[in-house]
Amino acid sequence: MFIFQTTSNTRVMKNYLAVPLGLLIAFSFADCTNTVVETVIVHDTIPSGPAMVRFISMMSDGSDFNLKLTSSVDAPVFASTLTVSKTTYLPLVPDSDVHYYCFSAKTGKLLDSIPIAGSVLKDASVNSFALFYHDSTPTSPPRMQFAGGGNNDSGKYRPVHQGYAKLRLINGVRSYPASRAIVNIDIDTVTNTLTAVAEPEMSDYMPVQTGNHKLIISDIETQEVLWSGFQIFDQGGFYTARYIGVHGDTTRPDRLIVDTQ
Repeated sequence: MFIFQTTSNTRVMKNYLAVPLGLLIAFSFADCTNTVVETVIVHDTIPSGPAMVRFISMMSDGSDFNLKLTSSVDAPVFASTLTVSKTTYLPLVPDSDVHYYCFSAKTGKLLDSIPIAGSVLKDASVNSFALFYHDSTPTSPPRMQFAGGGNNDSGKYRPVHQGYAKLRLINGVRSYPASRAIVNIDIDTVTNTLTAVAEPEMSDYMPVQTGNHKLIISDIETQEVLWSGFQIFDQGGFYTARYIGVHGDTTRPDRLIVDTQ
């Protein structure tokens, strides 16, 4: 759509293009004209794109699940959080509400249903949705929730500066620290914080220098180290760090899993 608008001594033209991968390009210029108010809207024929989506499991026990469009156990699988699907995006009609039924990939049992509003499935967007249990100790039947969408993966399609990779943190550890379930992800030392993320939320992709780095999950208030380990970051790579588990539970210990995309 082209918008031409003239207002007091200023003319502005903006050309908005619906382009693949959810990128929005805008051009503008200004010059002097007579004092006139005029608006002309012309629709072009540039095609829009679907909303591309993928799903990430944040289950405290590390389990995966399948998503279906109906509650029938015999319904075909629409999407999955299994390892083979971690980099696979599926097209959806943008700006349309959808309802998914979540089944355990291990047992095939229906867990819960999750509605996703069309407002987070923008036209020509690229989206990751992280799925969590609503409670640290799953109820029967369990309740589930999600975070993400809103074109939150569009950064993957912008150039990464030389010498850097990109890292995102998803916090799936509920109720710890007890005062506020918010943790830092630090690079090499607890004083070098990349970002802080509450549960159940995910950060944007943040730049990290290439090479072998120590990743640290720490308490945002006390800087207590909750988890640490090493990760190699390659030039231009994108990485999703999933902080999952239950703090203090030896059967489901809190831990960081880094997925390369």
